[in-house]
Amino acid sequence: MKNKAFTLLNIIGLAVGMAGFILIMLWVKDELSYDKFNEKESRIVRIITDFSLAGENDNGVGTPAPMATVLKNDFPEVENVVRFRKYSSPQVKYGEKYFTEKRSIFADSTVFDIFTIPLIKGNPKNALSAPNTITISESIAKKYFGETDPIGKTLDVYGTMEFEITGVYKDIPKASHFNFDFITSIYSFDAYYQDDWASFNFATYVLLKENVNPQDFEKKLSILVDKYLAVQIEQYLDASWEEIQKQGTWFKFGIQRLRDIHLHSHYDGELGINGDAKNVYIFISIAIFILLLACINFTKLSTAKAITRSKEIGVKKVFGERVLTLIRHQLSESFIIVFIAHMAAMILVEVFLPFFNDISAKNLSIEYSNPQILLSLFGLIIITSLVAGSYPAFYLSSYKPISALKSEITAGKKKTRFRSVMVVGQFVISIILLSSTLVLNKQMRYIQTKDLGYQKENLVCIWNNNLAWNKMNNLKNDLLKNPMIKNVSISGFLPIPSNSASNVLYKDGIKTTSFAAYNISYVDHEYINTLGISIIKGRGFSEEFPTDSSAVLINQAAAKSFGWDDPIGKFVGHPISETEIKRYTVIGVLDDFNFESVHNPISPMVCFLDQSTGALSVRLESGSDISSSIEFLESKWKHYSPGSAIDYTFYDDSLNHLYASEAKLNQILVAFTVIAFFVSCLGLIGLAMFTTEQRKKEIGIRKVVGASITQVGKLLSYDFTKLVIIAFLIATPVSYYVISKWLENYAYKAKISGWIFVLAGLISYTTAMIAIGYQSYKASAANPVDTLRDE
Repeated sequence: MKNKAFTLLNIIGLAVGMAGFILIMLWVKDELSYDKFNEKESRIVRIITDFSLAGENDNGVGTPAPMATVLKNDFPEVENVVRFRKYSSPQVKYGEKYFTEKRSIFADSTVFDIFTIPLIKGNPKNALSAPNTITISESIAKKYFGETDPIGKTLDVYGTMEFEITGVYKDIPKASHFNFDFITSIYSFDAYYQDDWASFNFATYVLLKENVNPQDFEKKLSILVDKYLAVQIEQYLDASWEEIQKQGTWFKFGIQRLRDIHLHSHYDGELGINGDAKNVYIFISIAIFILLLACINFTKLSTAKAITRSKEIGVKKVFGERVLTLIRHQLSESFIIVFIAHMAAMILVEVFLPFFNDISAKNLSIEYSNPQILLSLFGLIIITSLVAGSYPAFYLSSYKPISALKSEITAGKKKTRFRSVMVVGQFVISIILLSSTLVLNKQMRYIQTKDLGYQKENLVCIWNNNLAWNKMNNLKNDLLKNPMIKNVSISGFLPIPSNSASNVLYKDGIKTTSFAAYNISYVDHEYINTLGISIIKGRGFSEEFPTDSSAVLINQAAAKSFGWDDPIGKFVGHPISETEIKRYTVIGVLDDFNFESVHNPISPMVCFLDQSTGALSVRLESGSDISSSIEFLESKWKHYSPGSAIDYTFYDDSLNHLYASEAKLNQILVAFTVIAFFVSCLGLIGLAMFTTEQRKKEIGIRKVVGASITQVGKLLSYDFTKLVIIAFLIATPVSYYVISKWLENYAYKAKISGWIFVLAGLISYTTAMIAIGYQSYKASAANPVDTLRDE
């Protein structure tokens, strides 16, 4: 109470620092909790496939359909197996209502035995055991049927199949690496029954028996390649496995623990959008930095203020108080201040938690009834008290009583060295956080403005699940009659992101042991013009050339992969059966365009002319009224698909969604960088208050002999300027290393410019000068007569 300003600064700094720490750790706790709700989580593993086709390495979660049966029958370590297969977002009809559902999957009937997905209605043993059966989430049951029992009712899916509802399950927790509202019987499709080891369309999960070592099980998976996969590939290519391997082709099956999928898996064919362990490490570091900044402030101000308490310590020592008692007393003071700050921090957490949930797209909360949570919060108080209060306690208790009573304790160079180190540490942390934030912002702008190789502006995608080719073509022709619409294309491939298929192609159209997997896309004549993709060589598809049905377009990456300098007129072989290869002529080379995330380099792409009806791409005229254009699209869609809701997206919106996780990371990083700066400023303000207080008589004398306010301000800011320069020299190489490692996640990245570090240093210096400037002005503006006679 005697030092209200210093105490208030300490409490505010600690409260903000602890609140920031708690918010970040809530986010971290949520990221680490994924899939932990599954009761058998420790025994569930997923099969993954690493492979190389003619020297081109790749990996994915796709596995062959018959693998599950072999694992269940031939591997004694396996208790059960389940397969998933994703399909495009279906349009679901019930009665006269249509819904486009994006969270749908096909699975084996064993899904409810392996994963903890409780059925509210239905029998988990046989809910999906028959073809054309489907289970739905509790939310979907309420959406479609309200309070009516949905069991036994049928849903029209894809406009061609009817599925009987046999179960309703509790909504899958959000902290799951997959989250589906419809789980449909996998036995509804012929692909389930095929004995094809060369087709990788199923994600396979295995429940291991108790006490099985996952690594020992993984080693046995090589049998699947030698006994099944290699045999079929030999038959397919009419060559020995040894010959095929010499061409750089190999396969390897491995496992991935369920607990590792969310943070450590970015394979092709993931069932959902995963997080990244690097982000968790980054945010844990930020949380520690923010708390450390608050503790540094407390330590810095406590040691600075210790000089004014020297006589108190001296008197206590003269009267026989022991050193340990003095230390305990100082730590108790620290605990009281930290406890008060913690109470304020919890208020701040509750106030800002809704905003944090909004920017992080989570539903975080504090379970005060959970003993572990309460113990963690109390532990935070104890640890913060010890970290923040230990040095001041030992520092104060070390005073010699005679020197203290004679007021011989001064703020000389040796006494201020520790505070200088802490100030430098604060600036180092601040500069690292600020430069990282600036680079992340630059990378996000780079992603949003990068030339993707096609024109994403004014481009609308209408997804199709039920219209046949003739109706789609009629719809396309009707749309083109509107002057607001420039071009329309029907295709099965869209780069937002890629939904292309991967398939084997042969160079020169000849079946050999030398082959490679390429991204295959099926497009129409107008696709290239509609998307605005540049043709580097040759021409695009044209209705004037009937022979284009046997022609292909390839991108530059494909031309390079085939080893062609001039691909026009060359041949590509596409297998249409086990024995027959169809030859296609290359008529054009496309400029490389990003049909996948910029995290990945552009891979080889081959476009075939085909009547695929997956989607309509509509190019609006520049400057056309968006709302009127959408109304027109909706009216035409209803004409050709009555009762069906139109499902459309803008290309640029889809791309923004693709990088939503980076955008959230950017927002969170900006928010906590601001918090870190705020905490640093509080410490600087407190230290400036103390410095000016200690030097007020010196300032008074300088004023008397003619020093100006500006000269006094420069004098007081000189020491801080040196510290900022030292911090800048330390922080810059550290920041560069951290940022470079983070940017390795991107195949295409913004350049790390030197101005970013200079700007971070200038912002830190300016912030410090503003924090110090006000106190300097107050001290230098005071009447020197009042200052010099003040006792």
